Amino acid sequence: VTCATANQGKVYCWGNNSGALITPPSSTPPTFSTPTEVALGTAVKATKVVLGDAHACALLEDQTVWCWGSNNRGRLGIGNTTNALFPPSLALVKATNLWSGRGYSGALLPGGSLAMWGGNGAGQLAQAQDIGSNGTPTVVSGLP
Repeated sequence: VTCATANQGKVYCWGNNSGALITPPSSTPPTFSTPTEVALGTAVKATKVVLGDAHACALLEDQTVWCWGSNNRGRLGIGNTTNALFPPSLALVKATNLWSGRGYSGALLPGGSLAMWGGNGAGQLAQAQDIGSNGTPTVVSGLP
């Protein structure tokens, strides 16, 4: 799936919807050949959308982060591992920038520090690898 922000802060996605990132799983068709608006709500304005491995997160105008999709290993940052399809769930962080990778996400916080959450199998959360994963955004220590 591919997603982008467009006019008036709306998020549009297209491609294979097998991960239910575009519409709820019962919706058809399974593949969207044209950009389709993601149902974030009329008052919600996104400034950025990022895609990880079977999950998506949007950075909103008010600096909140909404994530949806698979929450395996806590990749949505909502403090648990429950999948959140629609409506998206509010990640436990306010941010000025956002990124995602395979099974994890991260955010630049308003004060300039970084927070990471999700899978940590390769140490991508900058935490001890034996934690496995962390579903709660955690500030990365040791940065200047």
